[in-house]
Amino acid sequence: MTKTWLLIDSNNICWQSFYAMGRLSWKESPISQESPTEALYGLLRRLLSLQARYTTRRVAFCFDVGESVRKARCETYKANRKKLAESLSDEDKEERQGLYDQINLLREEYLPYIGYRNVFGIERYEADDIIAHLCLSTSYQIVKPDKAVIVSNDKDLLQCLRDNVSIDKNDTNYTKTNFMAKWRFHPKKWAEVKAISGCSTDNIPGVPGVGELTAAKYIRGILPKHHKTYKAIQECEEIIRLNRQVVELPYKYFRPTDLLHTLKLRSDKLNKKRWRKLMRKLGMRSLVQSYPRGM
Repeated sequence: MTKTWLLIDSNNICWQSFYAMGRLSWKESPISQESPTEALYGLLRRLLSLQARYTTRRVAFCFDVGESVRKARCETYKANRKKLAESLSDEDKEERQGLYDQINLLREEYLPYIGYRNVFGIERYEADDIIAHLCLSTSYQIVKPDKAVIVSNDKDLLQCLRDNVSIDKNDTNYTKTNFMAKWRFHPKKWAEVKAISGCSTDNIPGVPGVGELTAAKYIRGILPKHHKTYKAIQECEEIIRLNRQVVELPYKYFRPTDLLHTLKLRSDKLNKKRWRKLMRKLGMRSLVQSYPRGM
């Protein structure tokens, strides 16, 4: 029997909820301060929908924890985000801190309390690394005929697409077949596209003036050799080599003793009473009677 695992890029979903839902909050008592809940509500509601859509009770929550190990190989990596955070108003900084608090509560308290046992976060590694390890590493956790559905809108994860690995982006399932129909090369080469074009979101400088479409033409061998862009790519071999080390999944520079290699997928022990209790505590009345699959 084929098993389907949902591999959730938890930080990514929480940030989506933060921007999409507006500010939500709850008060534990009349004298307590309000606590934000938009990321909590967004992820939990999405979880119910995903488990129903893919008829699965198997879920792994993958979190970013700490400053990424990639900073050691690319000084500019995500430095733009730090500058942006420093320029925010005091009110915006407070709201962001509320988001970080929600993410930590999900990882450390709420998901384990409900009975989810595959809640992963490793200091200095990203959710992408954990997701790629679970479905692509040599110690394969998810193998055919079992399937993995990555839940994220992070384009870096496109390189993880395989016959048994798809991506749910904003409730649309994107497969290896979809990818190859558009780009005309195997998804594992997506890392090469990112190495050439760079990534403005993660502040990774690529070959000047070269975007994803042009990088894809180069990889497919249809960019004319006399074209100035072709020559520019050829001349930036060292930049591309260094970028490849940063963008390729799974990350190639884990230590053999890293905790990543100890991760094992386990069966959950979901508890309906705890789910109801937590939903009431958080003021999420609409979710009290809507249980995750497996309860």
